[in-house]
Amino acid sequence: MKKILLINLIILISILLTLEFGARIYLKIKLGDQNAGLPMKNKNLEYKPFVMYGENWDETFKKFNKKLDKNNFNVLLIGGSTAEGFPENILEKSLQNRMNKKVKVFNAGYGGYISTQELILLTRYANKLSPDLIVNINGANDIIHSLKKNVKPGTFFLNNTYDLYLTKPFLSPIFKVLQSSQLYNAFTRITERKRGSDYKISDYTEHLNIYIENIKSMSIFCDGLGIKYLNILQPHVIFKNMRHDNEKKFTLLNYRNEIVKKLYLEIKDKTSNNEILINNLFDSTNIFENNSEHIFSDDVHFMRDHNKGYYILAEFISDNLIN
Repeated sequence: MKKILLINLIILISILLTLEFGARIYLKIKLGDQNAGLPMKNKNLEYKPFVMYGENWDETFKKFNKKLDKNNFNVLLIGGSTAEGFPENILEKSLQNRMNKKVKVFNAGYGGYISTQELILLTRYANKLSPDLIVNINGANDIIHSLKKNVKPGTFFLNNTYDLYLTKPFLSPIFKVLQSSQLYNAFTRITERKRGSDYKISDYTEHLNIYIENIKSMSIFCDGLGIKYLNILQPHVIFKNMRHDNEKKFTLLNYRNEIVKKLYLEIKDKTSNNEILINNLFDSTNIFENNSEHIFSDDVHFMRDHNKGYYILAEFISDNLIN
């Protein structure tokens, strides 16, 4: 009996591995990336106070302070993975070309962060670093997180992940395997796709209001400290009219593109005439509108082999700072 169960288990595992391998080959051929659509891997699942996950920010900002030179124009960069991946030298060079002093960028972006975590990070550490400028690149995570099933407004991007790790740590090895499986994630995407037609703007009003209030709070806080604050509503491939052939392959998340675009437009509409945000919130969603180059590696992230997306975004930031 045990032998039969073992044989059946081996057969089942072999079938699943074959399907997983097949799914990765298919995605490699069709999209050029076997990891396409996989969720962000959790780099550091040790619980962090206030922000739930991330770096040891106390230590990070101590290191920043050691490198701080008040003779420079110092910039603190915050946001999610798009900010985290921003090569500091690209933004430094772009700003230096418009200023008569050396620029130093301190990157505190972290993958998966939403505006609430950025607000916490800013209020806890901005005064300790006292930069001349804070650049906050965000928007996509707040929108995408709100679309998840049964997500309560105000919760963090990886809230369910951390709930599992903290309350049922014995399941974490299984979850890590599932998180890296294209087979499992295909199943979750199919489940979400069925909800695609049910998306309604009214369901996300509270999520959007929290995002907007967070930006207002950061603007007011920085103004009180005498720090210039630029919040960049980040680009998304849905606003790119002349997509490169490789960008046209981003079909895994098409089912949610319509509601994502509507929520972006809703943010623009709600903030366009706001007195607090008029000098702090800058819409970069259309900066690649008529660009036919291969800019995006997925719906929100940029190609890292040439960084053209980051060069263009750096120019956008510099232009709006000077203007």
